Amino acid sequence: MEPVTAPRSDDPGDDRTAQTSATWPWVVIETLTEPDDFTVVLDGPAPRAFSRLNRASISRNSTAARMLPGLVRDAAATGRTRDQYFHLSDDRVRRMMVIPVAGPTGIVHATAVWVGGIEEPLPRLPIIGAIEWTIQGLAVANPAGQFLLRAPQGDLLSAHTLPEMLSGFDEFEDRPGFLSLFNLGDLDTPAQQWHGTARLRYDDGGELHTLFLAARAVGQGTDRVVRAVVTDITGSQTPTRPDLTLAAVRHMPITPGHALALADLKTGFIHEWLTSSPTSPLTAWRHHNPEFDPVSKLEVVQACYALATGTTETVTHQVTMRFSEADDWIPLLAKWTLISGGDRPQALIDITPMAPLPSPAVSGCRMCADFAARNATT
Repeated sequence: MEPVTAPRSDDPGDDRTAQTSATWPWVVIETLTEPDDFTVVLDGPAPRAFSRLNRASISRNSTAARMLPGLVRDAAATGRTRDQYFHLSDDRVRRMMVIPVAGPTGIVHATAVWVGGIEEPLPRLPIIGAIEWTIQGLAVANPAGQFLLRAPQGDLLSAHTLPEMLSGFDEFEDRPGFLSLFNLGDLDTPAQQWHGTARLRYDDGGELHTLFLAARAVGQGTDRVVRAVVTDITGSQTPTRPDLTLAAVRHMPITPGHALALADLKTGFIHEWLTSSPTSPLTAWRHHNPEFDPVSKLEVVQACYALATGTTETVTHQVTMRFSEADDWIPLLAKWTLISGGDRPQALIDITPMAPLPSPAVSGCRMCADFAARNATT
């Protein structure tokens, strides 16, 4: 540990520092954007909505409050743990530990900070996941993020689409608000930050786990990325009300050979993909973002605009798409229906392929090949 020379303070906060370390939980500080914008997103078990550093519980002590910003900036810039001690006004010594949490591309997404006595054992570090999305909605995650999201073992989420990731959640608070981070069209300006909870049940069949996500956007145009910190806060707060529209859509009957999709009209993103059965060949399409031919791309943009602006409530057209340059084009019949308007208009799309589907769905994709082989034996 390195000593820190800091003026001693007679601030009453020093007296509160004398309490046991149970009053000093881990504090998670997101470092998703610029150093001057770092904020608190978790204080012990309680989520925080991008709170200022001086609002953290560890900032009750004036010396700790002065040390905190510099140590967090250093840990975020270097990716190295900082471990320093300081004196209280009665000459007792306290220790500040700042541990960086690297994201999937190597950029530090967060730091975990703890303050306690120099002889106290370090409490268990919370699991802190880090996720990064491209502007196309493709996600990558660090190992802790994979664990919390229960991504397939050995899969780095490097090709996971939004509907693929969101399909694992039983509930996802303010999904339209999250999608607004990806706005690039003319219909709206993009949001810069979002926070919310999501609930999912793990494979062990136990209780629903509540995850807290705090996300911020970085960059402009096609270089824009969305980075997030995710932690498990199960039991720490009252669950939000479930999205009844999503629940209803997920229980709609689907004709075999068809798929249903939920589309966010301001981003054009498909964020929910449903098929008649888990073994439907269309299920594998959830794993990839589609590529449309130029004419079809224009028709999709026009459909989103017409529905979002209230010009019409339904659109039916035939489009042509594929998932890889190595694959053939697939003609589709798409029937769009506006299901909600307002600030975040949404549409339900009934999709029917107009030609036999290739198997695997995308050549060269391991997951698609595994899916095709598994279903060929059922």
